[in-house]
Amino acid sequence: MGRMFRIITEGNLDYPTAGTTAHETESYVNGSVPYIEVGGPVPVMHAIPNPKPLPRVVTTVEPMRPAPVPTMPTRQILDDRYLSVALHQIAPKSVPAPATSPVHPDIVAYHHSTHAVSAEYRGLRDEFRRQVGTDTASKAVLFTSAASDNGTTTVLLNLAVTLANETPTRVLVIDADFDRPSAARKMGLSDVPGLSEVLAQTMPLAWVLQPTVVPKLQILGAGRPTESTVAAMATDFPRVVAQLRQWFDWILIDGGVWGERPHRDSTSPAYDGIYLITRHAELDRPVFNNLRSQVAKHGGLLRGFITTTR
Repeated sequence: MGRMFRIITEGNLDYPTAGTTAHETESYVNGSVPYIEVGGPVPVMHAIPNPKPLPRVVTTVEPMRPAPVPTMPTRQILDDRYLSVALHQIAPKSVPAPATSPVHPDIVAYHHSTHAVSAEYRGLRDEFRRQVGTDTASKAVLFTSAASDNGTTTVLLNLAVTLANETPTRVLVIDADFDRPSAARKMGLSDVPGLSEVLAQTMPLAWVLQPTVVPKLQILGAGRPTESTVAAMATDFPRVVAQLRQWFDWILIDGGVWGERPHRDSTSPAYDGIYLITRHAELDRPVFNNLRSQVAKHGGLLRGFITTTR
């Protein structure tokens, strides 16, 4: 490129003229700077010697292999071709068992509200309210009998259900019959824990109150009594009743058989009334007359007696 620039600027072609000898021409041609003669009859190219060839890098590329075609097992192909079958026996349609109520059948006021006996309990309820009082103050009433087979618990629970059906009456049944507790079980509930645990101060009162299937009716079971628990009836049970009066409109207490638990009988003055339950055939027997005098002797307010028949 330097020679080309000098030729253009200096006007000296520096190229062998027609008078130049062959030796001079060859001397020029064999110079150290290569050149390309353009337009001559035979193009001649001079250049530096060929450089040392670089090592050849050969990259081997493995040919792409086609993805394997999934093949199904022979067994699967056969399963798709044929229908699978299974034989099932024809069983008779089962008839569901009738639902059973947890409430004992003796509670007719719950099971058959239109029954004639249920109407008798409604009449008893009206007389009961008239005798004890129709004011808004809470009422606590004790039910007791001279014998265990007089139906005290059944009468009490039927009356409780009838009272609870009145809106908005709140009713509580207390099972204080420690010898034959059954009030909670007849309503489909548990006897334990109950009153015994409250008197022994092992359970809070609010924790042992059990709701029943009848709205606004709750049960306080008898619990598991001990000698110390029964002895606490005389001193602590009246305070328990006083607390419950703040929560319920009616408190019906199953006292069991009169005379079996003297500590329980001594709580008679804490109630608004006491009702004696006996069979109709025993009204004229001395045992019933003795019972009436014993209640009055303990300071209880005897409101009346209820007879039962079959």
